[in-house]
Amino acid sequence: TNLELYNSEVTNNTSYYDGGGVYAYYYMTPTIYNTTFDNNTATYGNGGGLYFYPYAGNAYDLTVQSSTFTNNTAYYNGGGIYSYSADDLFLADNIINQNTANVSSGYYGGGLYMYSTDTANVVRDTMNLLKPERNVLVRMETVPDDIHGMHVAQGILTKDHFG
Repeated sequence: TNLELYNSEVTNNTSYYDGGGVYAYYYMTPTIYNTTFDNNTATYGNGGGLYFYPYAGNAYDLTVQSSTFTNNTAYYNGGGIYSYSADDLFLADNIINQNTANVSSGYYGGGLYMYSTDTANVVRDTMNLLKPERNVLVRMETVPDDIHGMHVAQGILTKDHFG
């Protein structure tokens, strides 16, 4: 199953659990291009803007390009984007700005949360950090050799606002 969002707006949505803006789950390969995710909330879950969990364990990809994630909130992890068990994660030319996760309770990834991702490419993305020490979190990588192709290039991280 494929999910394709092109030139769209996903705004002012609320879910009780995961995926305030978009909930992409179970054997799915989302492709998102030139889409705005703004002011979405996962009230008691992960992924305020976008929640991706293909369930099939590293067999499906997530591609997000030329999109904007702003003012999204997750009670747990991944205020902007939550990706769990992706095969390939490709983020390019995105703006990830002013998203929050419940870091006061020990959760992470205000902008982006990745867990158990085989290959991640994060290229030319701009992230404005509310809490820079927890804005981008990669889990399941215990030593540098375990990163399995993590590539971050030409990104801009700014520290304009600290919580």
